Amino acid sequence: MSPQVILGDNLWSVRQARAFMEAHQIHHLPCINAARELQHVVTLEQVLTGWLDAGPETRLEDLGTGQPLLVTTPEARVADLVTSMLIYRIRGLPVVTLDGHLAGMITQADLCRLALRDVVDGWA
Repeated sequence: MSPQVILGDNLWSVRQARAFMEAHQIHHLPCINAARELQHVVTLEQVLTGWLDAGPETRLEDLGTGQPLLVTTPEARVADLVTSMLIYRIRGLPVVTLDGHLAGMITQADLCRLALRDVVDGWA
């Protein structure tokens, strides 16, 4: 999990989001509203598609998929995370505590690193 949460603003344009995501080398950007509530997670793919389909000034809030925001908790089992990512065809999930605090993001890359660590540890 990436515990340092890098947040985007729903009012940013896809141009701003693309530059921000590239500068921070991230592919998933949790977006908040004015009340600092998590609204959705925008992927770099969605940002680029939004740019091509609707123009570089399209706001992130307009990229919503209409689907509910999927989140997980810090206590979630790895098998459940993998299952959710496979079922919903997503590459990252925001990790939210029981009190609603955004604790981080878990991505496929995190799960691959975890699996690789387990394999390497098994060789020792």
